[in-house]
Amino acid sequence: MVMRTTNRNYFEASRLIHSKRDDVDIERVVQETIDTSLDYPEFDIETIERLHQNLLKDSRAKEYFYSRNINDNSFTEFKLGYSDKQDMVIVPVFDEFNRCLGFVARSVEGKSFKNSVGLPKSKVLFNLNKVKRSSIIVVESSFDVIRLNQSGFNAVATLGATVSRTQIHLLQQYSKNIIVCPDSDEAGRKMVDRIVGGVKNKVVEVVSLAGAKDVGDLSDKEMKDLFNRYSGNTLILAV
Repeated sequence: MVMRTTNRNYFEASRLIHSKRDDVDIERVVQETIDTSLDYPEFDIETIERLHQNLLKDSRAKEYFYSRNINDNSFTEFKLGYSDKQDMVIVPVFDEFNRCLGFVARSVEGKSFKNSVGLPKSKVLFNLNKVKRSSIIVVESSFDVIRLNQSGFNAVATLGATVSRTQIHLLQQYSKNIIVCPDSDEAGRKMVDRIVGGVKNKVVEVVSLAGAKDVGDLSDKEMKDLFNRYSGNTLILAV
């Protein structure tokens, strides 16, 4: 199996198995090799950098992010961008192997949302590339992930309340334990049911946001007070 899926000869496959014996998870190594061959569109670094530089030069776009309590460090860490043609702030979406598969965008004025053409939203978890193999908070929005990251917490976003089978598989494969923090609506409750019912053999806890629609409505202090309660058993703070 290792020879066939990784394109190695017998001796190379034997060395791979031997080198991974302490991991006791050769199945994961093989699965990751299979996954890297998936045929998704990938955006080049030049496009990402151009949009990022547009943001850094546009005070109005930056002010929009500031109004959402997203700071300059996050501009760089998440390669946030701005499209002057569409007047939208841009969030690149990377898969677990650090490939940019597209963008989610929000208008600076009004509340228009748009995804890049072909974005396989149901096949990825936003920010999983940075936090895989840790305990993870699951939210809906990329902005909420960025806010949580600023407060020192590992988080991923499903990019909507609908959770696909592939996203369940990613949580199963790459998380240690899971804290689900849904939006306070019916769609959020369905999101919880989907994750709790789908993930097996992991600790899954659910956080209710009393008086807030989503994580983004919380202040930094409220966010830290809420999620630090879980740091003793299921949550690893980002470093």
